[in-house]
Amino acid sequence: RRCRMTLEEKQQHLVLLKRKLAEACLFEKTHGTIMFGVGTPEADLMIIGDSPGRTPDAGNLLKGVLARLQKPLAECYITNVVKFRKKATEADRDLMSPFLFAQIFLIQPKVILTLGGAPTEVITGAAGRMGHLRQMTRLRYSDSKHSLEIPVVSTWHPTYCLTQAPENKKPLANFIEDVRRALEVSNAD
Repeated sequence: RRCRMTLEEKQQHLVLLKRKLAEACLFEKTHGTIMFGVGTPEADLMIIGDSPGRTPDAGNLLKGVLARLQKPLAECYITNVVKFRKKATEADRDLMSPFLFAQIFLIQPKVILTLGGAPTEVITGAAGRMGHLRQMTRLRYSDSKHSLEIPVVSTWHPTYCLTQAPENKKPLANFIEDVRRALEVSNAD
């Protein structure tokens, strides 16, 4: 099931994909640096957000939860639907999704963790309130062209958890539970 490329070949393909994105969209001239993805191309867990955040708080929360659950960030692959810092629009997501789908094909993780409703909708087609999406246990990313089907765990965006605390700790508890669930899938044989 896994992509039959070596780590070096995957890394080269990801670099080429990023270059194609830069050439096609000229984002670096209009929006700044492209934030394509970080982590290992051999990750069992791929984490997808909507667009890169402006503050490190959300990333620090994610990193802290992964550390608490004994999953080093370096063993994951983290990316976004939209590859530059801005409030993402539907048009941005439509433009960027083929690059995201190519990343998913190259990484072929055991599970995808989506942070928020927008990335969940882009890769699964499922839309709705996050409280409903995160309870859907049969979410899948499907790529019939490559016979690829990957389970998806959808959860709150870490920024939402931070803005709710300390008054409402439930989103953070849900977030930790969902990350744990995704890690269980990634660790399964």
